[in-house]
Amino acid sequence: MTVEFINQLLTPLIFAVFSIGFCVIWFQYRNLKSAGFFALSYLCGAFAFLFELMLPDSSSLLVLLLRVAGDKFYLLTTAFFVIAIAYRYSRKTPKTTLTLMLSLAASANVWFWFVDDNLAVRSHILTFACSLMLLVSAGLVKKEKLLTIDRILFWLIIACAVLLSANTVITLYVFGEVLTLGTFWQSSFLAVLNFSVALSSLSTAVVLFVGFGGDIIADYRKKSDTDPLSNVYNRRGFEEAAIVQVNKAQDHGMSLALIVADLDHFKQVNDTHGHG
Repeated sequence: MTVEFINQLLTPLIFAVFSIGFCVIWFQYRNLKSAGFFALSYLCGAFAFLFELMLPDSSSLLVLLLRVAGDKFYLLTTAFFVIAIAYRYSRKTPKTTLTLMLSLAASANVWFWFVDDNLAVRSHILTFACSLMLLVSAGLVKKEKLLTIDRILFWLIIACAVLLSANTVITLYVFGEVLTLGTFWQSSFLAVLNFSVALSSLSTAVVLFVGFGGDIIADYRKKSDTDPLSNVYNRRGFEEAAIVQVNKAQDHGMSLALIVADLDHFKQVNDTHGHG
């Protein structure tokens, strides 16, 4: 097993490991639907790079079709990422925009496989399409009152999008590298792409795991401070909230009032109509 092969295997391994991690989160906390889509995104990324790495150097129709399918996994990786971000921030999934981007990119990719075989143009199409979809996902993150971890994620997505596009422009236009099937595996384009994708996917996954950890802690805290039946504060939650309000009233020199309501024979209501 060569050093070059090991380096190329590193990226799909990173994607696969984090896909498993997101799956674990989703199985444990089914209300975190975004974790399931992040798992799909990273799984597609693992497949995309494994297709490139494992397929034999052959011109047979089957291998060609598998390579074309492998390209689509790059697009699906980013598409599922956009959907996951939309679920995480309770935003509407931009289905029309995603469908249009995927259709145009997939069609152009097929054209430059079967009609005008051009590896450089295919690389352009995939990287720029993925960059545009990442920018769409960044737009779903940006909103008012972001937590620090959300701001980090926003700028990290922007950086990943810029990095993808910059790699293609710099290697193919600034340095004038010519991509062919014979030179692709030794190209600086692929080396920089593998490094940047591995780094960005690793960084993004770590930030997302921290974010999910915060969500899980907040959920447990809410459950410890509220009554599961009525979803109102229990004694502990009420006392903590009351202290905050008392301090706020004192700081601003405001009056503070407490309204208490006592419902007569409420037990009979529960017994007759049920606790729900």
